[in-house]
Amino acid sequence: MDANSIIILGLCVVLFIVLILLYVKDSQTNKKFDRYDHIVNDNMNEIFILKKEVAKLKEELEMFDIGILADELDKQIDDKIEPVIKSLQNIDKLVNK
Repeated sequence: MDANSIIILGLCVVLFIVLILLYVKDSQTNKKFDRYDHIVNDNMNEIFILKKEVAKLKEELEMFDIGILADELDKQIDDKIEPVIKSLQNIDKLVNK
């Protein structure tokens, strides 16, 4: 073999090694992109679920009537306070006698 053949063979080996390195780097990059793609998809799914929940809560809030809640609270307060008031009135009657 002459010197030119050895040089060409050496360049082919170097080129082959460079191609192998590029392939390895490309496969590593693809793995990273796949991992990032998975993370992005998970986040998008979570955002979609959260948007659905927010829309559902907004709908429930629109249907929620504060007047009914106020009336119910007043009724419960009256039911709790009425026995106490009657007891105080009875005590007042006993004291005034």
